[in-house]
Amino acid sequence: GVITTKYKGFEVKITPSKPFRVNRDGQSVPCDGFMIEIYDSKEKKNAVDIIYAAVGYELLENDIHEAEQLAKDYIDSEKLELREMMEEYHGDE
Repeated sequence: GVITTKYKGFEVKITPSKPFRVNRDGQSVPCDGFMIEIYDSKEKKNAVDIIYAAVGYELLENDIHEAEQLAKDYIDSEKLELREMMEEYHGDE
């Protein structure tokens, strides 16, 4: 199923997905994984960022909790850039 969680001023929505990744043969193939949408927790209309996580690439297992941890790690490492994107989007409101 879908999970939604709040983390450091962001709302994270994680949905099972079939992201495409390039395999060893150079083929683009669908993989088990998740779509991770990151929203400003105050204004949830437009995602600040969307990332895809695939098993065997960004994830070890097809586990939504592992995807949630990946999202938190991503926010921790990209927090400043995500905030700047939110400020650009909101402008001088």
